[in-house]
Amino acid sequence: MRFLKNLLFLFLLLTVSGLFAQDNIPQYTVRIGTFINPKPAEFEAIRSLGFIYTERQPDGYTGVLIGGYTSKNAAEDMARKLQSKGFLNPSVSLLPVKEGEPVTMIQLGVKKATEKFKWEKYLKMEQLYVVINNDQVKILTGIYPDIATAKAQLPAIRAMGFSDAFVKKVNSALLHEVTPFETWGEKRPLIPLVFREDSKRETHATPAASEIPEPFEKPQDRIKTQPEKETPPDLVPKGITTTAKPAAFERSFAPPRPTIRVKEKRNSVIELQKALKKQGTYSGSLDGYYGKGTAAAFEKAYSNHRQVRKYKILARFGRNMDASENSGQLADAIKSLWTSPETATQTLRMDNSPLAKAYRAYYMFQTLGPQDEVDNLMNAAIKEAFKDVKPTNMPRFDYTLDYKYTNLSQLLSHLRYIHEVSDPKTAVPCWMFQKHAYTAIEAFNLSGGSNIEIENCGGFWTWEEVATLYEIAKDLDTRASFDSKELNKSQARLNKMFLAPDPVSAEDLKALNQWQEKLWVGIDGWAFRDPLLEEIAEALRLSFFQTYVLLEDYFMDEGYKKDEAKGMALETLHALTAYHLARFTN
Repeated sequence: MRFLKNLLFLFLLLTVSGLFAQDNIPQYTVRIGTFINPKPAEFEAIRSLGFIYTERQPDGYTGVLIGGYTSKNAAEDMARKLQSKGFLNPSVSLLPVKEGEPVTMIQLGVKKATEKFKWEKYLKMEQLYVVINNDQVKILTGIYPDIATAKAQLPAIRAMGFSDAFVKKVNSALLHEVTPFETWGEKRPLIPLVFREDSKRETHATPAASEIPEPFEKPQDRIKTQPEKETPPDLVPKGITTTAKPAAFERSFAPPRPTIRVKEKRNSVIELQKALKKQGTYSGSLDGYYGKGTAAAFEKAYSNHRQVRKYKILARFGRNMDASENSGQLADAIKSLWTSPETATQTLRMDNSPLAKAYRAYYMFQTLGPQDEVDNLMNAAIKEAFKDVKPTNMPRFDYTLDYKYTNLSQLLSHLRYIHEVSDPKTAVPCWMFQKHAYTAIEAFNLSGGSNIEIENCGGFWTWEEVATLYEIAKDLDTRASFDSKELNKSQARLNKMFLAPDPVSAEDLKALNQWQEKLWVGIDGWAFRDPLLEEIAEALRLSFFQTYVLLEDYFMDEGYKKDEAKGMALETLHALTAYHLARFTN
């Protein structure tokens, strides 16, 4: 009897050790970075290196990682490959395999991690996961409550074309959920395969990968990237489209223009249809659907309306004027720091201003890592910047201290403070938000009486309707001069709605709806006095509601619900026009 007990114990021990043996479990992965809403196309250059996947973080941002490795050396080797491709800060992370639990899955197939493959047949399944083991990607469905339930579903799954499918136990820490990112944009069929009600899958929280305490390379072994040869990562914010091999950080942010949904009934379309009826280009019903009739009517009205044509031209001229702003050697050097690093850094060395020193420190930190020289430059820049100026809008910042810079977040926060007090003003460059995404948005978040200027990087401004709408609103502003602080706050709000949007609260949505109602009451009362004013009001209404529709579809394309997209579109319109149209709502 004792022999049988010992034999059973040995069997259980071997089973458990087989499930959690460290030697053949892919317990290492490589974190490429953390982003707001990464797109697969942004990582095309490294797709052939291994399987890239995402991990949603508690703070709402998204980690992008690559691979699963059984040895730390293999993971460190991948980190170095990423550096050679221009991704400056990869880090080896440890998957929490000891915290994982054995869960029941059905394995559907195995693919090579370095090769592209089609997801079409796999996307018929309701839920997909992958386990990445060195050069293999195992594709699984689950999670099932027990082996019996999984086995009961096996015949149906094999009939779907997965003849080699089988049931297995998997450590939950190794499971990575398949999302549209992992499939590189391939979408599920409209009706995925759904099994019987009595075989619902379990949900299982998978522990997040944790950072290994020490860096993957010792400071003395740090790989130093030559500035003149550096190719920074193509890390772009939400919805950005890219062209083939652009100059790094030189392009403007251009969100994709959405295809307008024809089967969504909405108030924004009804208001647009009312405006089109008044123009005589639309004779259909006010049904709220953006069908072919509405589209054709808008195109005709927008192309032929005299005031719209005028403001289109002014908008194009205005964008060209904006491109020439913030010129000067220092501004040009900062703007071209990542496209012409050798020339830019030489210019910064010749300029003794605090801002020049701060950007030298920033570039050194990014290319060489934490250094004494980084600390010296930043501390000197801070002391010089605040020599004759008292800091404002800078909580818990003591400019008399000497700081040691070990992380980018602190460095960018202090760079922001130097921007605040610099004179003459130099705009924060577009590439800052493209390269560092959420870290830069957090550091340069404008509030109160901020003096920061932010370069117009494109974003929604690249849509003709947006630029035209803004030009009309600006023309209706009768003030002799504009408040630059208020305009910068508006630009910051627009940047946030493009780079890191959030649904608006119920309270804010109520206020936005009230603002819109007051706006059109004010506009109609003003336009009633003169036919020319009425023409301008018509142009404003056409541009406003077409932009409203486009923004709703843009945010729905980004995965937000219809009601959320409506509020976010209105918030964007408010940021775009409210300052210049304030006289109609006060």
